[in-house]
Amino acid sequence: MDADNIEAKDLFEVIGTRRSIRYYQTWRPVEDEKIQMILEAARRATHAANAGATGAVVVTRDEIDDSDLSATLPANLQLQLAPVLIFWYGDISAWEQQGEKLKELMKVYALNTTHGWSEKLIDDLIVPFTKAQGDETNWLMTALDAGAAIAQAQLMATRLGLGTCMNQWAGNPGILGLPETCKVFWIMTLGYPAESMEAGGQRPRRPFSDLFHRGKYGTPFPESDEAVAEMRERRLLQREAPLPWRAAEVRALAHMFGLPE
Repeated sequence: MDADNIEAKDLFEVIGTRRSIRYYQTWRPVEDEKIQMILEAARRATHAANAGATGAVVVTRDEIDDSDLSATLPANLQLQLAPVLIFWYGDISAWEQQGEKLKELMKVYALNTTHGWSEKLIDDLIVPFTKAQGDETNWLMTALDAGAAIAQAQLMATRLGLGTCMNQWAGNPGILGLPETCKVFWIMTLGYPAESMEAGGQRPRRPFSDLFHRGKYGTPFPESDEAVAEMRERRLLQREAPLPWRAAEVRALAHMFGLPE
């Protein structure tokens, strides 16, 4: 693999650099080793009950027909440009092994008697409670776990010099060979960016004080000027969009791919 892509990078910078990339080098394949690292990052994410309900099917762009991607929203040209598509799914049948997986965590001292854990608690309370919640709640938990896994996958991709973008899909999971217990949550495009990694700058976000609260809703969590300065220095906070050259970059990309300006 390229040495430029494996040198150490601060997590601050990786988070700050991640963008939704929509222009890809169609001519450049993604190495399987890098895809494996991205998938492993997802596998290492937090999972409720250690159930491991998040999975993925990786396909190259030439392995899937355009008609199979028709169940996406309009303006998803990135699906045509990306050399790799990762279909992230949840498998609700993973919850059937909840008891076994929780006991596995007890054996490795991740769940301990100091916090009240016991095999009896798992068998008599935790597992019946999860079953009583029903599929709707368990699907919600599965989706939340998938989100955590995908977030780690995106950060690993950024760390490796690759771009990603999340796309909704309402197609037939059967084309991927998935069992009926599975739902596809997202298609993640993956490839080397044809646009710069900055992609015109950090996207606009709601103000920090609107989102995060101290003690109760409506009391903004206090912001420290020192923390902001450190985040800028370590590139968690970067130049905001649009950068002065972004419009020219988009025009150049449109010309390169034969797209409307």
